[in-house]
Amino acid sequence: MTLTARSSRARRALGSMSWAMADQVLSALSNFAITIAVARGIGVEGLGRFSFAFAAYLTVLGFARSLVSEPLLAQPRREVDRGIEAASTTLTLLFASAGGLVVGGAGLLLDRVELLVVAAALPVALLHDLLRYHAFRRKKAQLAALLDGGWLVGSVIAWPVVTGSDSVRIALLCWCTAALVGIGLGWQFLRPRLITPRAAIVWWTSDARSLAGPLLLDSLLVTISTQALVFVLASMAGNSALGLLRAGQVYFAPLGLILTALGVLTVPHLAQRRSAATAALAIRLSAAAAVLALVVCGIIIVAEPLLHTVLYADSIDVPALLLVPLAAQVAVRSEERRVGKECRSR
Repeated sequence: MTLTARSSRARRALGSMSWAMADQVLSALSNFAITIAVARGIGVEGLGRFSFAFAAYLTVLGFARSLVSEPLLAQPRREVDRGIEAASTTLTLLFASAGGLVVGGAGLLLDRVELLVVAAALPVALLHDLLRYHAFRRKKAQLAALLDGGWLVGSVIAWPVVTGSDSVRIALLCWCTAALVGIGLGWQFLRPRLITPRAAIVWWTSDARSLAGPLLLDSLLVTISTQALVFVLASMAGNSALGLLRAGQVYFAPLGLILTALGVLTVPHLAQRRSAATAALAIRLSAAAAVLALVVCGIIIVAEPLLHTVLYADSIDVPALLLVPLAAQVAVRSEERRVGKECRSR
């Protein structure tokens, strides 16, 4: 490879990294805006109910990514696409419908109206996330940033509605509507389409199933260590305790988005390498991510008083001791990401 070719390749990689980081920042900011609006306008109990519903969404999202989105992302692009993006769209919407039935049933059983709202919003939210994966697969991270930029714009517009409503249901509806803004902006560029469910299942069985197994195990580990804690805490200690937990977790959001951006960037490129070289590189990247997690956690704990004043003012009082177990949870997540990256590399 000539020096000019190497330089051009490096510039493309740097540009892709910049857009991927921008996408993760925009995604985090959109969720951050709604979360802070709920905390300031509805209070700690409302934040707990919102977090319970959001945990249900994240659980379904994690399984959808493991079964469909990430196997799609890990496959090299071919000259003949065979409609696999259309297959992934069809399967994601089918999965969202099935997940909506489960989440909605849980909402009726537990008398949580917020779960019913999330159940109805799942097709929109999961489609938005899948379109981001389509953009990354095409190596057009700027389109993913456009999708999340639209979600952020919708969230900012919804801020006064959320803070003035005193209703978790309205906050969730605003969150879903903001996702529609992002989909509307990205639709004309990505132009997603559907195929028959039978054809979509044939693609998944032949191309995605072998990857989905280890990815699903990774998703189960994440769910047990994160979302299960949310459900258990809400049932045992109540919505207010869950609201405090969520308020503390917001401090660590920047670290989460950085680690996620690294994963989204590296998986498509690792998929092009030989298996032995890929596994070694994945281990080195994961070790670097673990060190980064420890450093950032330390900075957050030290800066907690300033962060509390900026984020919550007098609306919620987050105990400083809560940050220590949350930092430990982040460390566990970084180890799970190491295992997951090794699975993806293979």
